[in-house]
Amino acid sequence: MMKARTRTWEILEVAKTGDKISRLFDIFILSLIFLNVTAVILVSVQSLEEQYSFYFTAFELFSVVVFSTEYLARFWSCVTDPRYQRPVAGRLLFTITPMAIIDLLAVLPFYIGLFGVDLRFIRSLRLLRIVRVAKVGRYMKALQLLSRVLRDKREELVLTLG
Repeated sequence: MMKARTRTWEILEVAKTGDKISRLFDIFILSLIFLNVTAVILVSVQSLEEQYSFYFTAFELFSVVVFSTEYLARFWSCVTDPRYQRPVAGRLLFTITPMAIIDLLAVLPFYIGLFGVDLRFIRSLRLLRIVRVAKVGRYMKALQLLSRVLRDKREELVLTLG
């Protein structure tokens, strides 16, 4: 059990040199983040949203399942990190870290929406997952490009979020 928990934490953290599974996971999550940003932008175009509503909804559900599973796996395995080693207090400490809060905010609007509350404006919080890109240093060129695009298109993005 402890080996599985340790390995899970290793995979979920930024890959160490030579850890192919962790690197593949990083690439998968990074790709999913970028696809989610793209989907948020595309779904703001009413004609696309109407025509491809089923696909946007299916993709959102898939993403929420993946991001929720990642969050729960991090919560479960964080105790292998010396900073969070105490079972209860360590996990509580983990949940208030900036990345854990961002991860939670990324999926929370979906779950709140299940209770009939329409919080579309909170969906924009999913864009906060883009912060996770910053921890993947090996993608610095991609991050710089993304930063430049976001800076150049910030007005359009703000309008689509409103």
